[in-house]
Amino acid sequence: MRYCLRAGLVGLAALAIVSPQASAQGTKGETVVYLVRNAEKASDAVQDPSLSDAGRARAAALGTAMKNVQLAGIFVTQFKRTTEMAAPLATAQKLTATVIPVENNLAEYARIVAKAVLEHRGKNVLVIGHTNTVAPVIAALGGPKLQDICDAAYSIIFTLRIPASGTPILTRATYGRPDSSDPTTCGKLLSR
Repeated sequence: MRYCLRAGLVGLAALAIVSPQASAQGTKGETVVYLVRNAEKASDAVQDPSLSDAGRARAAALGTAMKNVQLAGIFVTQFKRTTEMAAPLATAQKLTATVIPVENNLAEYARIVAKAVLEHRGKNVLVIGHTNTVAPVIAALGGPKLQDICDAAYSIIFTLRIPASGTPILTRATYGRPDSSDPTTCGKLLSR
């Protein structure tokens, strides 16, 4: 199988991967999966931290960037930072995020998320995960095997287009405030 991974830096106002004409509705039978990690969290001192001010701003930016994408479902983990990340978009679209708990077995988690996503075939869905869950979900949906997202990368949004038949295509762009990290810290995920 061959996969296409294209990098792109895109501003909040013109997020190409979620423009209403270009990709808000995929081609007939195509499932479009948007995947992001949770936004910046308030503190590592607590076991289940909330989003920081920067994280809440990023959650709002995601809602704005995806305002023209009609979602059929939003999937989050049991942690506050993913449910808080989903809140602006879920509220705007009158959706309730579906919680799929992540435990120690990431392969099993990814399989369960993929199954839930594919119950919305032909529609758009959003998966909000963590540094170590986004890549396994992409792979479970037939996309390429990627490295985990590094801790300093928050602005990446992956789009996996799953056609009714054929090979899924993965693209990568950014949204919201750019990450302040040096690309050498996060490898190719942050390279432009």
